[in-house]
Amino acid sequence: MPAGGAIVGQTFLSAGLGNFPVARPRFRRGTGTTREGGPAVFGTGKCRQPAGWKARTTHAFTLIELLVVISIIGILSALLLPTLSRAKEKGRSISCLSNIRQLEMALQMYAGDHEDHAPPRSFPTLWTSRLYPYFGDMTLLHCPSDDHDSRRSYIINGWNDYFERMLSADEFEEFKRFQWPQGMKLSAVPLPTETITFGEKQTGSPHAYMDFVQGVKGNDLEELEHARHSARPNRRAGSSNFAFTDGSARSLGFGKSITPVNLWAITDKWRNAPPVPLENIP
Repeated sequence: MPAGGAIVGQTFLSAGLGNFPVARPRFRRGTGTTREGGPAVFGTGKCRQPAGWKARTTHAFTLIELLVVISIIGILSALLLPTLSRAKEKGRSISCLSNIRQLEMALQMYAGDHEDHAPPRSFPTLWTSRLYPYFGDMTLLHCPSDDHDSRRSYIINGWNDYFERMLSADEFEEFKRFQWPQGMKLSAVPLPTETITFGEKQTGSPHAYMDFVQGVKGNDLEELEHARHSARPNRRAGSSNFAFTDGSARSLGFGKSITPVNLWAITDKWRNAPPVPLENIP
């Protein structure tokens, strides 16, 4: 039924078998709405817009207005993206710290099954193989902030300053050839809360053990990663994650694992060596 119409009467028609009432609609003038949204008048066969009514018009943005909006979006992006990037890196750092803490737990369980000894400094069988039954997930060896192609992000303390003091010269040469059968006894560490067992190594480094006597300057300067979780571009504002002999794990600022006290060492010769200037740490 057309909008606005209404039945105002009815007519009786004869249909052969009798008179039956049949409704025949008649319409009176009414109002409705046109497609454009304005009022219309019905009952004349077409819709008419009343005098004085104006159709709606849409307002388009000018070029200047669009440029202003784009500029505002660019400014907001410049303000927010660094914050989002720092938040994302903080999440990766927390995940990395969780990984290294679980490796430390695996070391403690291994020591519990091996008369309190850490895995021996051996090659080609590395500490990763000896501890694997205790951590059971190879993805724990990779820090989320490290390169995707890196298979192992962590390095274990080789304890070579301790064995240098405790072994004879011939035995220590055997130790340096990765042939000494025993690892460090964890209960022999005098400061377990301040002595590192695991740390982060530089991306691409093949080293598995942190040794003072390897390389030109020692692994603490040449192989360790001191700022994997860095506030780029200022690398020296960054940090790396470390696990300690007492089973704890925490983040240390750039260079703090080796200076002013070298937390990888047990003996006074290496632990309290002259502090290393931060500008000399890569």
